[in-house]
Amino acid sequence: MVPCVIVFEAAANGGPSLAQMLAAGGCEVCSTATTEALADALASRRHQVVLFALCPGRSDDLVALRLLRHLAPDCPLIIVAADASLEARRLIQTMRPIYFAARPVDAEELCEAVHAACEPPRRETSTRAKPGRDAHHPGHHHGRQPV
Repeated sequence: MVPCVIVFEAAANGGPSLAQMLAAGGCEVCSTATTEALADALASRRHQVVLFALCPGRSDDLVALRLLRHLAPDCPLIIVAADASLEARRLIQTMRPIYFAARPVDAEELCEAVHAACEPPRRETSTRAKPGRDAHHPGHHHGRQPV
């Protein structure tokens, strides 16, 4: 299956663009560079994942990222930031990406993240109360609790 990716990349940083990296990796890419084009691409509903090139200092990027989360709150989101500053990390965390990288980014790793984002979510196995246990008190939980 060929992943269909919306790539929002407002400005070139020199070298290959993120859209070029994904296209070379076998993805179907819809490139956008404006907030309006991003909204139109999201409305088409052909995409499986959005790759967002973020420059936290550029206010238009912040507007576009917030619009993205408003229009497609559950869409798998991959963010590639211009830097990994504390400010960028705080902003990125609020947007709930499934993958984050700071430039320079490895093309193969980026393609792997896109393919992983397109896979159906894994269902957790249900735990059944053992006979004789109270269903309201199923016992000790292992691992971390969902966030």
